Amino acid sequence: MPGPGHGFILMQEMMQTNLWVDAVYTLLIILVCGIIYIKTRELYELTGHKGIGYFRNVFLFFAISYLFNFLIITPNNARGTSIPNVLLLSIFFITIYASTIAISYLVYSVLWKKTHKGFFGKQWPIFIIAFIIALIPVLFQKTLLFVIIQAALFIFAVIMSFFNNKRSKAKKGFSKLYFIYILLFVFWILNTFATALPPFFLQIKVFVYLISLILFIIIVWGVLKRINVKQK
Repeated sequence: MPGPGHGFILMQEMMQTNLWVDAVYTLLIILVCGIIYIKTRELYELTGHKGIGYFRNVFLFFAISYLFNFLIITPNNARGTSIPNVLLLSIFFITIYASTIAISYLVYSVLWKKTHKGFFGKQWPIFIIAFIIALIPVLFQKTLLFVIIQAALFIFAVIMSFFNNKRSKAKKGFSKLYFIYILLFVFWILNTFATALPPFFLQIKVFVYLISLILFIIIVWGVLKRINVKQK
């Protein structure tokens, strides 16, 4: 018969397994984001296309967000380790800040032709708006609110990308990215769901992560395919 400490030991083992799953998944996502960012650099330097420049920044800041998110996960799941609340809140803030910047760049990549003048013709509003959004869960403990804001930005980017594609007569290149935007949105939804899962839902988390990785591989394939088309 299991002793009174059996449940605690089981929970500790489960948290350690969660740590390894999160670590492998996070490193893979960061690696993939890095591949996209590097692969699009040459094309951006050759063309100077602002839309491509904004689009590649999406993956740069997603990579930063995942890196800092991992810094939150690791001490909390590691056996007998913890970090001060102030440091934890700071890392949490940077995670939200970077992910919001990434999504904002996604919006800019769709609207770059319309935002080349005036207030939104500069990139600094992205950082100010993301800073304000990231403060919401830190100061007011309203995590759901920033999730809703990020979801709204994503939906706006997907809708605008779809209409841009309908208006465009081009059949190749970065004019037909709305499908990739949709996949990125689904990927974001899955990751938000996986992050909210308790440790004992490990099997569900692994399943969600596998779907997310498949989606991300499809995204990479789509981006690289359009890069090759653009370079021909």
